[in-house]
Amino acid sequence: MGLGTEMNAQDIRNNLERVLTRIAHACEECGRDPEEIELVAVSKYLTTQGTRALVQALASLALPIRLGENRVQALLAKAGELQEMEPRVHWDLIGSLQRNKARGAVRVIERIHSVDRLPLIPLLDRLCAEEERRLPCLLQVQLTDEGTKHGFEEEQLPEALESLAGMERLQLQGFMTMAPRGTDHESARPYFARLRELRDRLAPDLPTLSMGMSGDYLGAVREGATCLRLGSVLFQEGGSHG
Repeated sequence: MGLGTEMNAQDIRNNLERVLTRIAHACEECGRDPEEIELVAVSKYLTTQGTRALVQALASLALPIRLGENRVQALLAKAGELQEMEPRVHWDLIGSLQRNKARGAVRVIERIHSVDRLPLIPLLDRLCAEEERRLPCLLQVQLTDEGTKHGFEEEQLPEALESLAGMERLQLQGFMTMAPRGTDHESARPYFARLRELRDRLAPDLPTLSMGMSGDYLGAVREGATCLRLGSVLFQEGGSHG
């Protein structure tokens, strides 16, 4: 049984309301508008039933129905099962993409947060052309020493930006990163500040900074995040991590 599969839509809504209140308070502290911040609800631990409850909770608060999945196979399965659901679900891929899963992903996802290596750029652009669509994307940036995380090192970003500038179908919107495992709202802030500084220096016109997860999202808000990827904080009783 996946995390949160027994929670109903009202329970998830209660957690969402707590999270939104915390985000609003953090924005007030740093002079930001909460409307600048988008939530991607990470549904990777939920069954289809739990995902339906999540969609209902988001809809009840008039929030955009944008869900994030790490694995293409799980995303495609849920997208197929929920395709008739209203309001319609918009799918983001937030995990590393394998080449052999790329075509299936391109057909369904509406944004990829995890463009994490150079060969993926022309591959995705070609597949988008073949599928006759455009795909918003983010460059994943590796700012920690953890070998388990993917992404471009800082010194590789100029080459990645140059490669994307030559693509016709991939639409670069910004950068994504993850703080080290075990950090909290405050200790994660230097990593998020570094991503913002890189964006401001290398590509100041890009609007999106996807950073901040359940354990550190308030730190991300304070450092300029425009997109939060939230999972367990929405599906645990009492909405912890606050």
